[in-house]
Amino acid sequence: MTALPDIPFEDLGNSGWEELLHRHRDRAQELIRQGRKLVHPMPLQALDGLSRRWAQKCDHHHYATITRMAKNMPSGLWFMNFCYEWGCTTRVGLDANSGKPIMLRSLDWPFDGIGRTVVMAKKNGQTATPYFAATWPGYTGVITGMKPKRFAIAINQAPLSAPIQFLVANWSIARGRVWRSRSITPGHLVENIFEETEDFDEAKRRLCETPIALPVIFSLVGVKPGECCVIERMEHSFRLRNGDAVAANHWEAYSQRATARGADSPGRATCLASTPLPPEKTFSWAIPPVLNGDTRLAAEISPAESTFHLRGFEKDGPATKDFDLAEHMSDTRSRAAQKI
Repeated sequence: MTALPDIPFEDLGNSGWEELLHRHRDRAQELIRQGRKLVHPMPLQALDGLSRRWAQKCDHHHYATITRMAKNMPSGLWFMNFCYEWGCTTRVGLDANSGKPIMLRSLDWPFDGIGRTVVMAKKNGQTATPYFAATWPGYTGVITGMKPKRFAIAINQAPLSAPIQFLVANWSIARGRVWRSRSITPGHLVENIFEETEDFDEAKRRLCETPIALPVIFSLVGVKPGECCVIERMEHSFRLRNGDAVAANHWEAYSQRATARGADSPGRATCLASTPLPPEKTFSWAIPPVLNGDTRLAAEISPAESTFHLRGFEKDGPATKDFDLAEHMSDTRSRAAQKI
């Protein structure tokens, strides 16, 4: 049996996401190759062009960066930076042993390669405290991240608004609203917060109040007992669920008609809500239906303890060894001490 690969750890320091692509271009190419199996190259090229023009119209802060990264890459990298076509299940609550906030998080995406190409990146950002993100070479936002001793944030895709009975038409209507918007996308808002914010309350305020390009569900935990919440977002409004809460891909606080994303969103939420905190062992909560054929990542995060456990999945099961941030940082410090 082939041994599972490690999840690479990359300390980007003050470098940007281009450096991550430079170090792992093969992973980005693999990700795009797999995406092209799901979306035919011709419509993918068209979606790439629309994404590029939208970013240019909005004067997006990563427009120049993505332009450079997309050079000499197959079509798909632009769309990868602005699409949110996944399912997720996230639980926030208090660790019964420590009394500190904890986050459990799975990400489902229905094409191969996401799990085995994930990278753990450390980035200094613009403030004193660095942050860590489970990410992919070629991507410029943050979907799942932690700033130690400060906060952690995860993104869940919101349900699809359903004004009419036809799914494709509803998707087209929703996408049209995005193309007409000039607001920031959720993943890039989260990146900005990690780059610029040190305080849980400020992170929460920005997640609630910043105009965004499309609906989304944010999960946020800090380091104190009262710092757990799920934020359901429309473009210009929010609904807040404080305390122990679960987010999947349907609305809990909004009452508008919508179609849940992913497989069995209510079932995933119910399953994860029954998980004890902390779990009995690492990833013991990753069971059906939370774990399913589309699951590509699972993470357990505690900013108070500076812990970030990560595992990649593919449709046939685990695709990577478990990554333990605290263990990795301890080994790094030990190696550095031995060199002195």
